[in-house]
Amino acid sequence: MGIFYGDRMRNLVFPAKVFFHSAGFKELYGSIKDARTYSALNLMRSYDTLKDFDYVISVLWGNVKTQEKIMDIFGFSDTSPWPGNPDVSSYIMKNGIIRKENPIACGDSVILLGNEESLRRKCGSLEEYLNRPFKAS
Repeated sequence: MGIFYGDRMRNLVFPAKVFFHSAGFKELYGSIKDARTYSALNLMRSYDTLKDFDYVISVLWGNVKTQEKIMDIFGFSDTSPWPGNPDVSSYIMKNGIIRKENPIACGDSVILLGNEESLRRKCGSLEEYLNRPFKAS
């Protein structure tokens, strides 16, 4: 099924969008509401790492075999002047611990990032981009 949900995280102090992948989702997160809460709490716990990015995209998924809750996190910088050609930094969070690690993402996440960057470049501002609704492909 791949990535099935995406939305702006409005309750964070830095701009962010969160996406949910079907891998391990039901088994480890249960509901969109619980997954949104988990995402918000853990992104805020990583504030010192993420605060200087222009915006953040995260992809939440889970490894049922190891029972790990995982977020692939991508920080974007250098979008000024808009739309810029942003630099992208990547992190992985496993069970609430953020770190640099390889591999950085699965193919579904890479496709999502490309689609999101194409969408962002069509928007007149970061605010307009963040408010654009997600359309699952």
